[in-house]
Formats: sequence, C-alpha cells, structure tokens
Amino acid sequence: MARFYLDENISRVTQRMLAQNDHDVVHAFDLGNRSVPDPEHLQVAARDDRILITYNRSDFRVLH
Repeated sequence: MARFYLDENISRVTQRMLAQNDHDVVHAFDLGNRSVPDPEHLQVAARDDRILITYNRSDFRVLH
C-alpha cells in the first residue's frame, strides 16, 4: 500500500481507483488546497510522507 497526495489537476476517478486498490489517497480538495501554488502541494505531500501525483511536471523539473 502506498500513500498518495493528488493535486487539484488529478481527477476524483483516479482517487477512487487508487483507494479501491487499498492505497491511502488524499486529494488537494479534501484538504482545502484548491488553487495553492505547486510548491505548497509538494510541501504537504512531503510533510505527510505521501507521493505527489500531478500533471505539472514542468513545475518540478528542477527537482528531478
């Protein structure tokens, strides 16, 4: 089982599919994190020991 944090660009369908496969999944909307900057999404995921899933790969290219 993995722990995921989905940013606001990831669909709720993805959240449900991951949860159905016994993963611990939190969506940005669940935490009230709508329209927050991408670095903040990363901080939330890191703080909670979660894997960040996002479509915004260009925003994190420097980290890669």
